[in-house]
This record gives sequence, structure tokens and C-alpha cells, in this order.
Amino acid sequence: MRFWNALNAGGMLHIRLGAAGKNVQKGVTMRFSDMDLKSIRVFRAVVDNHGFAGAQIALNISQPAVSAHIKALEERLGFTLCQRGKSGFQLTEKGERVYDSIKTLLHAVEHCETAIGELRHHLTGVLRLGLAANTITDRNFSIREAMERFNLRDHDVSPNILIGTPDLLEKELLNGSLHLAVGNFTSNFDVLRYRKLYDEKNTIYCSAHSPLFTIDDAEISPTKVRNGNFVTRAYLNQIELSHLPGTRPCAVVSNMEAQAILILSGNYIGYLADHYAAGWVETGELRPLSHPELDRLIPFHLVTRKGMPPSQVVEVFIADLCAAMRV
Repeated sequence: MRFWNALNAGGMLHIRLGAAGKNVQKGVTMRFSDMDLKSIRVFRAVVDNHGFAGAQIALNISQPAVSAHIKALEERLGFTLCQRGKSGFQLTEKGERVYDSIKTLLHAVEHCETAIGELRHHLTGVLRLGLAANTITDRNFSIREAMERFNLRDHDVSPNILIGTPDLLEKELLNGSLHLAVGNFTSNFDVLRYRKLYDEKNTIYCSAHSPLFTIDDAEISPTKVRNGNFVTRAYLNQIELSHLPGTRPCAVVSNMEAQAILILSGNYIGYLADHYAAGWVETGELRPLSHPELDRLIPFHLVTRKGMPPSQVVEVFIADLCAAMRV
């Protein structure tokens, strides 16, 4: 099937469905009302939050209201967007295509709001920012100061922050759902622009239940830890162990919190960001196994998409972030 939409100057959305390789059927034209746009935004929230309950929390409206918006949108379109029930939430094939199209539509609306704000010399719109998880405790990453600087400006900008793994953030940048992201990216997509901001220091840690916890500092060496039960983060592509040839992880997890859980159990050792582990070190639950040949600096980058001129909102926030980072 083929699906596309186009928004013209009259506020019309053209939706056409047809079999691939055949003549597309005559399009169904919808003129959006304010209620249609509300229902579209609710539908996007349902998909982004994996169901009606998640959308209810995200939008702060009742679940019957969410259901009413989805039902109204389906009646307007003439087909079912999603299956819901005991088996869980799932988009239909047409629902997936509508979702892709409404993202384009809502981005266009946001761009229009921002452009009008620029004409009025006033920051208006949405700032969609992606951040790597577990950075709030890192004093080298001045995201709070950047937000403080930005909020000193006269603006009507709604910040929308997504916390996720680097691969998720890159995916959302590529599909246009994020304006910018900051994280410890190991890939390098040609269509994305990477600007280094700082290095995050990572050290091998063991728990108080590990036999390595009581060894003397002088005994810490690559040889001593090489045969440990390492747990690594999948998105780092094993760069944590690249300096220990022949060492293989015993466990691979998706994020640093899961890594910390396994290390705290006593059966594993692994790299954690020093700022993240500091609280457990202070309580005596973790110990850093620091050594010049073992300590790692993980670069963090500011990433935007090439070929898409940033809005004034994004440009101003990036300027505030770079000023806060002193870069």
C-alpha cells in the first residue's frame, strides 16, 4: 500500500491509499478542525507512550477522553488505527502510515509556530532535546545551567526532553523527532553532525562482595582484572574492553543502571561513570579499580541533523548550552 499526505495553504490534508504498482485511488480530502488536530496529537501521544494509559499520563487527561479522541479520528478517516484490548496495544498497517504522516504534519505546525515567532522576534515553539541517561549527576555536563540561561530569555518555548540510549537518540534524530541530542555516541552517521562537548571519566568498579574489593591499590592492573566477570553496555560496542585484548564480557546490558545493578550484586565488575558511582563509593558499597591503563574517557557529543537548518529556538539553546559548557 502507498500512503502520503500534503498540507496546503488551505489547511487541507490529502490522504490517498492504493495498492503498490497500481493507480492510486481518488484521494480523500480532510479539512482539519481544531478538534481534529487535538485528536491527532492524542493519537501521536498514544503511539509514543505505547498505549492509552501512557498517553493519559503524558497528556494529563482521562483514559475515556483518550479513547474518545482516537474513536473520533478513526471515524473521520474511515478505518481503524490501532488494536487495543487484552492482547495489548498495536498499530494497524494503516495506523503505522498515518502515524508517520502526522509526525510530518505536526513538525510542520511546530515549524510554522517557530517561524512566526521569529518574525515577531520572540522565541516560540517546541524544543525537542534528547539526552543520554544518567547524566544529571555529572557536574561536567552543565545542562542545568544551559536551561537556566535559556529560561532567562523571554520565550514561549515548550521543552520536550527524551532520555534514552545513544542508539535511540540517533534514531529519533534521523526520523526528525528530535532537534538535537547529547550523548556518548559510538556510531557516525553521514547525515548527522557531531560536535564534541566533553569527556566523561569511566572507571572499573567492583562491589564490597567482590574479592577485588580488598586488594591493595598497588595490585590493581590490567592483568589483575582481565579475567573478571565484566558487564558491558551494548551501545558502547565493547569499547570498554578494547584495551584488554581477549577479554569478553560475561553480561551485556542496555544501560548503565542495569550495569550498576549487576556490579552491586558482587558477581560482576565493569565500567561506570565516576559521577554516577560516587554515591555508592561514599557508602562503601562500590570501589573504583583505578589504573592509568584501565581508566577510560568516553566522549560526549552534541548531535544535530545535517541538511535541516535549525530554528532560532534550537540555535539559541545550542548557544546557551555551549556557553554553559565553555566550549
